[in-house]
Amino acid sequence: MDHEKLCKNCGAKNRPYAALCANCGVSFINPITSPPKPSTPPPSEEASRRFKEASRRFKKRYIIYGVLVLLLLSIIAGTFGFGRSGNATPSPVTSPPPQLYAHRIVCVGDSITEGLADPNNWRYHLKARLDADWEVVDQGVGGAKTADMLARMDEALDLNPHYVIITGGTNDLANGEVPLATIEANIRAMCTRVESHGAVPVLCTVIPDSSNLAQRDILNAWIAEYATVKGYPLIDFYSVIDNPLNHGHSNPALVMSDGIHPNAAGASATGNAIDLHIFTMGR
Repeated sequence: MDHEKLCKNCGAKNRPYAALCANCGVSFINPITSPPKPSTPPPSEEASRRFKEASRRFKKRYIIYGVLVLLLLSIIAGTFGFGRSGNATPSPVTSPPPQLYAHRIVCVGDSITEGLADPNNWRYHLKARLDADWEVVDQGVGGAKTADMLARMDEALDLNPHYVIITGGTNDLANGEVPLATIEANIRAMCTRVESHGAVPVLCTVIPDSSNLAQRDILNAWIAEYATVKGYPLIDFYSVIDNPLNHGHSNPALVMSDGIHPNAAGASATGNAIDLHIFTMGR
């Protein structure tokens, strides 16, 4: 090239119209103020070795951390039972059910269950009709209302019975202060507690007396219907004590002079009227 431009700094040949030297970068216009373009020195062998060593260490740590994270995730998944959808489905922690005594019956009630007139009340006659390995435990308390029975239900369930006979309502109706809805709610709550314990609730109708006849009949109808709907056994004490000559009132031959509490004959009649298949059919 006849018109090549020579760089005064390095002597390299450049095109005639070049403003900067292609070799050293010096300006042809102002060579004093345009310093040569510095060249990047090649990396030293020591620097290259250190870089490679650091890379190896990083990869090694990355692999170790990755394995630890996968192990931790597998432990979490096993503990909480992650399903295929990825949602945690922790297994509920439940206590083992209580060991129930197959031949134990607990009777919850008032003075009619307690045996005000005679300790050999209906419970005594029920026990006498069952085999010797059966227990019939009395937890009747004189004057108790259904709210009192509900409050003491844990005492009955602490015995781990297979059956809990509930005889309540007489004292609730006696003074008319307890609404029918409250009595029914208390009976439902007792049955729920018994069932949640794994035992079987056994309901009883209220025996007849001379007061609150209409409310008693409504309550007895509800008890019978509730037992049917829930599949609970029912003992119909009302029909045993009812006066065939004056329905709705107690039979004077089967109750004490107060017209409420069964006498010895009434205790025998109620205890022997209980269907033993309630307890012996392997419910």
